Amino acid sequence: MRHKRWISLGLLLLWQGSAWWSLRSLAMPWGLWVALASGLFFGGIILLVWSIHYRRLKRTADYRVLEAHQQIESVRQEANKDPLTGLNSRRYMRERLDEALHVAIERNHLCAVLMMDLDFFKDINEALGHQLANQLLESVAVRLRSVVKKGDLLGYYGADEFIVLLPHIQDGMAAELVARRILASMAEPFAVNSHSLAVSASIGVSLGPVDGRDGETLIREADSALAQSKASGRRGYQFFTQSMNIQAAERLQIDQHLRGALGRGELSLVYQPIVATEGRSLKGMEALIRWNNPALGRVPPDVFIPIAEQIGVIGEIGHWVLTEACAQLKHWQSLYEVPMMMSINVSPRQFQDGSILAAVKSVLGQVLLNPNSLQLEVTEGLLVNASERVVGELNVLKDAGVHLALDDFGTGYSSLSYLRYLPFTVLKIDKTFINDIARRSQDEAMVGAMVRMGHSLEMTVVAEGVETAAQMHCLEALGVDSIQGYYFSQPLSPREFENRFLSRGRATGVALDASVWDRL
Repeated sequence: MRHKRWISLGLLLLWQGSAWWSLRSLAMPWGLWVALASGLFFGGIILLVWSIHYRRLKRTADYRVLEAHQQIESVRQEANKDPLTGLNSRRYMRERLDEALHVAIERNHLCAVLMMDLDFFKDINEALGHQLANQLLESVAVRLRSVVKKGDLLGYYGADEFIVLLPHIQDGMAAELVARRILASMAEPFAVNSHSLAVSASIGVSLGPVDGRDGETLIREADSALAQSKASGRRGYQFFTQSMNIQAAERLQIDQHLRGALGRGELSLVYQPIVATEGRSLKGMEALIRWNNPALGRVPPDVFIPIAEQIGVIGEIGHWVLTEACAQLKHWQSLYEVPMMMSINVSPRQFQDGSILAAVKSVLGQVLLNPNSLQLEVTEGLLVNASERVVGELNVLKDAGVHLALDDFGTGYSSLSYLRYLPFTVLKIDKTFINDIARRSQDEAMVGAMVRMGHSLEMTVVAEGVETAAQMHCLEALGVDSIQGYYFSQPLSPREFENRFLSRGRATGVALDASVWDRL
């Protein structure tokens, strides 16, 4: 402010001085104009010089402010990093946990805290010394970085304790899989100087907001679960709640048996008929997978399929289902003069990993099955953030003649935009809308709206889970095209299906045009 006052005063004095000088030296009527012009000229020069100087001063000041901000940010980041491991500090993890928990409560999802420490680290510290023990902690931090995925947070909590924050998960299985990955990563010995150290770890897991609605509570409960893990023999993980531990133990058991189930011949297919409403004629069948394990017994698909997706074996299982079902349909087509279509469920993972197109082309070519005889069912989970590649593959399959069905419609991420731009030809209404359709006018109205919408988009509408004659008559009146459910038959083995629905005489198969494979 002082500079501005002096500049204003200087400009005024210079202008007045120049005006006075001009008036004295020029006794002419236009002397006043000359005085004004000279004042403006000298004032302009002064302002120009000061403007250049002021810009310099401002640039210098801005640079110093920026430099100060950078230094503050650097100090803040340093404060948020542990100097030994380079991981996020204890304080930083606590702050992020509170934020993640707040978002989880608002958006109705889960977050998880995993507390991990090294088994018998105290013995290692005493035997090798503090310096080598610190080097081991640094090596552990490096290995954990390779395990924790982008978006999850990894921190050092002190002593031999590490913390992992999973800010957004759908269920406890996600936290369980991270715990398993961490434990598996610890199996490889650590090279510290000339020592090869075999190290194991124990992990405690808490889930928010189920186990607690504030960060301090979640960390305390994860520590409690960690202590329980150590008391149970170490080298493992425990959830805070007993029910989660029971579920985790069951999932682990299913995981171990499922990995070799296909090779041991424990998987099989059963077939449920799909019946056209008009004429009550057989339109096709849906292939449904079954798993019968000697130790676990019969495991329902809704139990083992999500685990197969999580552990990465769904692609192998899905390819086997596609091969078996298509080969079975081709066999029936060659024996019986009945037009049939095979409907097969496809996991979203098979589209996401890019394997589905090659699998369909390979299997159809191998068994010489017409693409028009195949229907692939996908759930709405595939449509969330569907990439351009996935949409492109769906279009390629449709162009080749494969039917595409949107399964369990109305139970997931339903959006009319999906039906508008994705190439589905069949809409399958979920059983939950069929159960009370004969008793509740609201359900009847909702199903009727779905049927009209499907037909307006030139889609075939199929109702799943039909069990009674009343449901059947109601759906028939609403204009549903096809029916599937226990009203006609439960899923049957190949022989049972053949005896009940197909034994009407034999016919030779029809030769196929090989050009259909060029479109896949």
